[in-house]
Amino acid sequence: MVISPLLRGMFGLQFNAQQQALTFAPHLPADWQNFSVQQIAAGADTVNLSFSRDADSVTLTVTRKGEAPVRLSFSPALSPRAQILGVTLNGKPLAFRTELHASDQHVIVGAELAAGTNTIKVRLRNDFALSRGNLLPTLGTSSQGLRILSQSWNAAHDTLTLETEGLSGKTYSLALWGKNQIKSVDGGRLLSGDTLEETFPPFPPGEPTKQTVTLRFR
Repeated sequence: MVISPLLRGMFGLQFNAQQQALTFAPHLPADWQNFSVQQIAAGADTVNLSFSRDADSVTLTVTRKGEAPVRLSFSPALSPRAQILGVTLNGKPLAFRTELHASDQHVIVGAELAAGTNTIKVRLRNDFALSRGNLLPTLGTSSQGLRILSQSWNAAHDTLTLETEGLSGKTYSLALWGKNQIKSVDGGRLLSGDTLEETFPPFPPGEPTKQTVTLRFR
């Protein structure tokens, strides 16, 4: 009961038995570079997924065991800034389309999975992501974590505005993917490593406080 919501939520993973179709639409934290999901039941088959990303690409390796055909829909979430340069399946060009949303975009590809190993590679540039760590509060106490109330890009996708809420006097850290693209930050500061730090003013002490962080890109 714990694993299923994670697979359906963060990974966007589901299987349609009538159509023999597997959907994989991951929304990943900024500090995740690779992961794998093993032994996914796909009808009479089993499928293993191995995902990795770097500054220039997103790669999905799918290993399928079984004889029945399985169709994969792969649509990873990317930054609205990201430029998709091309997609290949086992080294051969593969058709794709994109869907742009307010806070992200999805590159969408479909492929018939052959038995054995299938590798889908999305070539891109300027992908960006940020995420906050979530620490569970002590039992019976209220959350002291940072909340990102909203995030919005300008039309040119070179400015990202975050509306945040945290406790006054407290400092929070956010993980970044694609930090080298950032030109300047208002309301926070970049640290060594892939980290953005935000400090809330000290008064009134211990009270929830809202503030804005603006990231400008090169």
